[in-house]
Amino acid sequence: MVRANATLTPKGRLLLAQRIFDNGWPIIRAAEHFNVSWPTAHRPSPTAHRQTVGGPLRSDGRRRNGPY
Repeated sequence: MVRANATLTPKGRLLLAQRIFDNGWPIIRAAEHFNVSWPTAHRPSPTAHRQTVGGPLRSDGRRRNGPY
């Protein structure tokens, strides 16, 4: 569930990743544009970019290995 006023919704993360990877924006500039800190902008950008390039990632949070 995404909060209504959240800055980095899935769509926002996608836009952030596009600004950084496709448009070549520096992470600090993109962070200022989205009004988040640069570590916050740096964290979701590779994941969101992989989702756009290779399709959606599995994000259900379950373990993929183990005794279960």
